Amino acid sequence: MKKRFIFFFIYTVLFSCVNVNAQVKVEPYIGLTYPTRNIGASEVKETAGLNAGIEVRRYLSSLPIAVGADLFVASSARQKDRPEGGHSSNSQRMAGIAAVCDYNLFQDKPVSFFIGTGIGVSQRHTIRSGIDTNIGICSEYGPIVSPRIGVELWKHLRVSAEARLTQRDYNVIAFRIGYSFGGASK
Repeated sequence: MKKRFIFFFIYTVLFSCVNVNAQVKVEPYIGLTYPTRNIGASEVKETAGLNAGIEVRRYLSSLPIAVGADLFVASSARQKDRPEGGHSSNSQRMAGIAAVCDYNLFQDKPVSFFIGTGIGVSQRHTIRSGIDTNIGICSEYGPIVSPRIGVELWKHLRVSAEARLTQRDYNVIAFRIGYSFGGASK
């Protein structure tokens, strides 16, 4: 039931973006992710990973609100040295789609701030390796929530930070920079 609701919600947002007369922007972006949870102790080394995707937004004509969809991939890694020698590592990867909604402050100014969130579904994938080079692979689906804050410069360049919250070991903080193509924000 929850998956059906999420897919229906995303479909509704995507359908609302199809209006030909609407002000629509398409934003490809790239950035870094950083894991939010340190597994156990200080000997864990966390490694930043890739954050990339494309977002489509429709600006509502009379409100400072934009709704749309975000299609993304993200990754991060953790490595722990073992007392007996060697190390174990986890490589987490995530791909998903989320319906997004942003509230824009100072819309149509050279510097415009926004705050928003995304709700959707993601596929999480983990590759585990240890000192004996055994590899374990785990893959599962689940919901994702992505609160975010950012700034839009000159109505096209967007810089933002967001949390991609899905499951304890997969949660990341993402920093991204993107360029919006398309109509004006109003």
